[in-house]
Amino acid sequence: MRLYLAVAVLMLAFVAYTEAQDDTSFTDKFDRFGQKLTEIGQSLAEKTKTAFDDIHNSEFGTRTRYSNIQGIRRFIHIGTHTIQRHLTRVYFAQELVLRCL
Repeated sequence: MRLYLAVAVLMLAFVAYTEAQDDTSFTDKFDRFGQKLTEIGQSLAEKTKTAFDDIHNSEFGTRTRYSNIQGIRRFIHIGTHTIQRHLTRVYFAQELVLRCL
């Protein structure tokens, strides 16, 4: 992402420099600068979207999502198992206290 931004800034500087040497009016220069800025922004957005889609659909992205889901399921299972054990102990402790009274 930083590389795209650096390239975009360099392109803008180059465009501004080359257009500064033209003998056209200021409004024409400003209009062309705005058009080129729009084009650069659109191409940057397309390239970024393509890169994210490639990463999302890659084997690495799929494996990472699957392993994260498995980790969360494992964590929930361990948590519920621990809670069940704790509640069972509390229940038996209450029963023991009631029998002693």
